[in-house]
Amino acid sequence: MIKNLKETVTGMTSANHVDRLVAEFDQLQFRLSDLYDVLKKYATHQLDHPLDCDIEILRQQADAMEVYLDCLAERICNYADDCDCEGCDHAN
Repeated sequence: MIKNLKETVTGMTSANHVDRLVAEFDQLQFRLSDLYDVLKKYATHQLDHPLDCDIEILRQQADAMEVYLDCLAERICNYADDCDCEGCDHAN
């Protein structure tokens, strides 16, 4: 997984749509990881700042991001020559 969003600049600016798709996946995965950290810290009373919205909104956001991440992963898998997705049945 990427360590910061700057690592995706090349992919996001690529002329190749698959490179852009992979970069978008990486960005979303990075952001979702950060959101998971916030949710965990909130649950354990270790968050060092007040929330700017209700915790349920953040949980819903994480759920939506997970669904979108799965969609991106499936699209990427469709381009892979050697798809190794668990349970994948895509025809390559």
